[in-house]
Amino acid sequence: MSSSKVLVARMGQMQVTDSGDTLKAIMGSCVGVGILWRKKGIYALSHCLLGDSPENSTVPSAKYVSDAVPMMIEALGAETRRDRFSLEAVVVGGGNMLQDTGTAEAEEIGPSNLAAAKTHLAKHDVAIKTLQDAQGNASQLFIDGATGEYEIILIPKLVV
Repeated sequence: MSSSKVLVARMGQMQVTDSGDTLKAIMGSCVGVGILWRKKGIYALSHCLLGDSPENSTVPSAKYVSDAVPMMIEALGAETRRDRFSLEAVVVGGGNMLQDTGTAEAEEIGPSNLAAAKTHLAKHDVAIKTLQDAQGNASQLFIDGATGEYEIILIPKLVV
């Protein structure tokens, strides 16, 4: 990564850069959604905890993929459908950090987050360039704001 400053998207947060900073997120069951607008040199990254916001939600939050995708598109300034067609998405995560709890809900959080990312990006006409299922592992996503290059690192789950 070529940039000097790292902006970390913590759980439920979004970061945007047009100044060459590196964007970073570390996920377990969460999903990292990055949107790259290489033509403009603007990049966004959200660290989403869940796929869809509650129906009664009145304030959008990067905590949910359903809110984060339009928030990132707006933050990037991609106002038209033509703009959105020039965006690329990178999605990583969907690990299963709670698999030892024995509950079916815990085992489904990661995969449902990935499915929500696919659904909401398609709904907003953003093509997915890379989709990395962490397959039960934690993951990191880095986006270099100087070059638009990105790196995905899978972190194996520790067996105790």
